[in-house]
Amino acid sequence: MVQVFVDKVESYGEVGKFLEKVFDLFSIEDCEFLKPNFLKFDHPENGCITHPEVVKSILRLAKEHGIELVVIEGGFL
Repeated sequence: MVQVFVDKVESYGEVGKFLEKVFDLFSIEDCEFLKPNFLKFDHPENGCITHPEVVKSILRLAKEHGIELVVIEGGFL
């Protein structure tokens, strides 16, 4: 069964709280990699890359849960 969680986040400063809910709701212990999106070199606020606060919060929460994630990226032009 596919599980979906939707919530509203007003600012990137609240991403950590949102991701804490995600970590509580979903089993991510089997995750090994984090693949952020880098579509082109641009300011994070323009939405062309995964915002650094999202990556930072995921890695922090993973570490707190004893999960070691490897960040992978294929590069961009």
